[in-house]
Amino acid sequence: MYGIISYMRKNIFLVGIIIILGIFGYTILAVINSTKGEVVGSLENTASQFFSQLNGAPVSSATATMPAVVTIMIDNHPDARPQFGLSEADVVYEAPVEGDFTRFMAVFERDKVAAKVGPVRSARSYYLDWQAEYGSPLYMHCGGSPEALNRIKTEDIFAANEFYWGKYYWRDNNFVAPHNLFTNSEDWQKLWQDYDKKGDRVWSGWSFNNTAPTSSNAIAFTVDYGIGHKVEWQFEAALGKYGRYLKNVKQNDASGEEILADNVVVQYVKTTIVDNYGRREIQSVGSGSVRVFRDGKIVSGIWKKNSVAERTRFFDDEGNEIKLKPGKTWLQIVPIEGSVTITG
Repeated sequence: MYGIISYMRKNIFLVGIIIILGIFGYTILAVINSTKGEVVGSLENTASQFFSQLNGAPVSSATATMPAVVTIMIDNHPDARPQFGLSEADVVYEAPVEGDFTRFMAVFERDKVAAKVGPVRSARSYYLDWQAEYGSPLYMHCGGSPEALNRIKTEDIFAANEFYWGKYYWRDNNFVAPHNLFTNSEDWQKLWQDYDKKGDRVWSGWSFNNTAPTSSNAIAFTVDYGIGHKVEWQFEAALGKYGRYLKNVKQNDASGEEILADNVVVQYVKTTIVDNYGRREIQSVGSGSVRVFRDGKIVSGIWKKNSVAERTRFFDDEGNEIKLKPGKTWLQIVPIEGSVTITG
């Protein structure tokens, strides 16, 4: 009898050991799996903390927050419309040139694919101040004002004038000169690879967020340059973007793509006629009034730019920096005699 009892006690003891080991192993496995889940979540959260300074979009690393940038002068003469590439640019500056015309400077990430951009036109000095905010980008143009060409030379700007860098452009005979000069991403990437000597760029972008402001509505508005040129923007709620109109007609670029903007910034500047051609000097450094449109709202305030290479920043009436919506931004650089009219 004693032997049987002893045998049963041993078996019970072994079963108990097995159960304890099983529970312990299960606990360890659960901890490991839980830890794995925490690590994965941490990595995802870390990645989501990096955003492009160009457009506010999420990027994969700190290095990618400051992309290499290409800036291109684009014609806005009536004979140049519709242009190529405006719908693809991350940022577009529109400012007055001679007469009743404006001109664009389109800003692209260097590695973006763009089949055709243009017509490419000449440089003006004030555009050089804006392109300098992107960490010595490649500046593409065809000729320019004497002041702009002198600055490109003396300030060692990484620029490609078609007069001397013609192999990175082409003339399309389906268009009338001078509105027939074009480039594309394959050309500018090859140029960058062949000639860039600037190395790594360091620059600071705007501030972005996804929170719509609680300010006054601005579903539709007109920007009057005061030189016979007006631009209209209408908010498309389904897209959360503004569509561009000219003379009551929706503007597409030559590819058929709509011209849309997540942000439209109206920046008021002092302008002066400086020569017999009607060329202008525009105050790009200093401060002035600004109107920022996003999410069907308007935020008023001031712009500030303390030096040529420093970023132009926008502040509301309380002195807080105005956050832009991630996406595409259009800057309408308007003489102080110009105006904005809310039409809807």
